[in-house]
Amino acid sequence: DEGEILIVEEEEVVFKIKDDWYIL
Repeated sequence: DEGEILIVEEEEVVFKIKDDWYIL
């Protein structure tokens, strides 16, 4: 499954796969 890259707040980038979040 492909996840999605989300920009959180200003400079925090997280990669979301299903319900798992990974900070890049």
